[in-house]
Formats: sequence, structure tokens, C-alpha cells
Amino acid sequence: GVMGEAAAQALDAGFGTLELNRIAILAGVANTRSRAVAERLGFVREGAQREGLYLGGRYHDACQDRMLAGGW
Repeated sequence: GVMGEAAAQALDAGFGTLELNRIAILAGVANTRSRAVAERLGFVREGAQREGLYLGGRYHDACQDRMLAGGW
């Protein structure tokens, strides 16, 4: 609900007001809720990054998803 709506508003601003061409989301592999938000919004999975995030004093593997302006 709330995160999906906030992310959609950020995409509107990014692709509209800021005229960006590409927006990426980086979320921990184990963070299924954040990854689900990206999937519901139509992001495309680009791959995983080993130890791509540093949170809570340790490294975590991360998934990177992207959306291009034409997809929004």
C-alpha cells in the first residue's frame, strides 16, 4: 500500500518533473517486501550484486531492478 504509492509518486516525479530516463532500485535479496514493490510497479530485474549493500554493520547481497521512462 503505502510504499507502493510513495514509489509511484517518486517515479512520476523522476520521469515527469526531472525528465530522467532510468530509475533503479537496489534491495536486499532477503528483503522480499521491497522486491515485491518493485515487481508490482513493473521494474525489470537486472541482476544481483554480491555484498552490494552495507546495512547494520554488515554486507548484504542485493537485487537491482530498473525501469526506463518508456516503461512508466
